[in-house]
Formats: sequence, C-alpha cells, structure tokens
Amino acid sequence: MEPKQLKVGWRTFTLNFKWRPAKDSLGSIHQEKSVIRVARSLQGIRRAEVTLHELLHSVFHVWSINQHMGGDDSKEEAVVEALGHALVTTMKDNPEFWQWLLTEVQKGESEAVQKEGPSVGPVPKGGDGN
Repeated sequence: MEPKQLKVGWRTFTLNFKWRPAKDSLGSIHQEKSVIRVARSLQGIRRAEVTLHELLHSVFHVWSINQHMGGDDSKEEAVVEALGHALVTTMKDNPEFWQWLLTEVQKGESEAVQKEGPSVGPVPKGGDGN
C-alpha cells in the first residue's frame, strides 16, 4: 500500500504517486504546498530512488542544509542525487541492516534518553524537534 503522507521534521508532505509530468521529470517537490510527486509510470527500485530523492530535498529544506552550502541549488542537487542512489543501493544490498536500523529507531528515543541522555542535533527551523 502506498503511503499518503510523509513527516519530515515539523512538516508533513502529501505523497502523490499518480503524477503525470509534463516534461522529462520523474519527480518533483513543492516545498510551499508540502507535496512530493512521483511519476506514475515508475515502479520498483527506480520509484524508490525518485521518492527518496524528493524526500532528501525536503530534508535539505526543513533542516536548512542548503543554506550551509551557500544556497547553491546545483550543490544540493548533486548531493541529493548521490545520497539517493547510495542509500537505495545500500538498502538493496543490505536489507538485514536496514531492518535492524528500523527496529532500533522504533524502540523510541525515550529508551535512549533514559540510558544515554538526549540526542544532540539541530532542531528544524520552525519546529520543536518532535
């Protein structure tokens, strides 16, 4: 079953997997409307790559990563493209690792806070970190 929404930091994006792009694009993100669109023709690993690619763009926006790169959109695109391919490849090649990682994440931060203290990291702009 396709997910309908994706929470990224303090934002919730609507996912549209039925998108019919007008040009050569396979995916797109509309930051202001919080919508991620993926071409309806995509299936399998290519669909996963494009979806993850657009998710990474949302991460760059929500956590203001692009600002730390001088606001250069071409740098963002290069990093997002490389990370997207790298992550999907490692998921495909190491499914047991990703299942283990998800299990660890699902244990919840409260368990980690009790044992190790609060996690450290930037709070997304406009969010409370939850």
